[in-house]
Amino acid sequence: MKLFPRSLFAVASTLTAVSSVHALELKKGDHVAIVGSALADRQQHFGWLEAFIHKAYPELDLTVRNLGFAGDEFNVHPRSDEVPPTEYFLDMKKGDVNAKGIANGQVGNTDVVFKAGTEFHAGVILAYWGFNESFKGESGLGEFRTKLDEYLKTLLRSDFGAGRPRIVLFSPIAHENLRSPNFGDGATNNSNLGMYAAAMTDVAKANGVEFVDLFTASTELYRTAKTPLTINGIHLNQQGDQALAAVQFKALFSKEAPAASDSHVERLRFAVLEKN
Repeated sequence: MKLFPRSLFAVASTLTAVSSVHALELKKGDHVAIVGSALADRQQHFGWLEAFIHKAYPELDLTVRNLGFAGDEFNVHPRSDEVPPTEYFLDMKKGDVNAKGIANGQVGNTDVVFKAGTEFHAGVILAYWGFNESFKGESGLGEFRTKLDEYLKTLLRSDFGAGRPRIVLFSPIAHENLRSPNFGDGATNNSNLGMYAAAMTDVAKANGVEFVDLFTASTELYRTAKTPLTINGIHLNQQGDQALAAVQFKALFSKEAPAASDSHVERLRFAVLEKN
């Protein structure tokens, strides 16, 4: 398995995402849910953050589910009509469920039956939002603040079978300028992303929700990286995922991530990828 230059991670380990996070306290048996759009979704293809967490806390017997879905916004979830809402997967009970009966009949218009082979009850939620929402630009900022406030308040009142969830909200990453004629430089995107990340800071603080500013952290990662960290300016490659995972880990737990070169981390990551 290819590992990347140590110099990159020496840089990454010196970065701390601009954050309001107090060290996240994980408890034995916690079920951790990752929700969000493409940044969340694509982390399951590389597995670095999850591998770091399992390596650091082997005694906690954690269960992690990635429910990210590219194209989502926190209040927009394009799905076929038989697919249950995210809340079903955050509080999943073993057994068969008819799609027509989920969410008081508001979701699911077919006779599709979901067969849950295990229980999952989210007690910790890592929420990655803001990128797709940012395309509305400055004119959409007011509505974004209002809707994000409603989203967080609803989540804070929820109980997915493990009590009130502990929530960490993450901003989107910045758009990397690949300096290629095949891709834009990301200037317009970054102007919007900066505004939306700032708005997320305010809304998270108003609701007492921990917040991690990946926009600022990723901007610095791009500046110091020797090779591109994304495939197209906005989606991380494996090297980018590994670097950002170390930054996220430090922001979440107030300590350095395990060494990416540790053979135990690589075996854990392989198991994570198999699971995903």
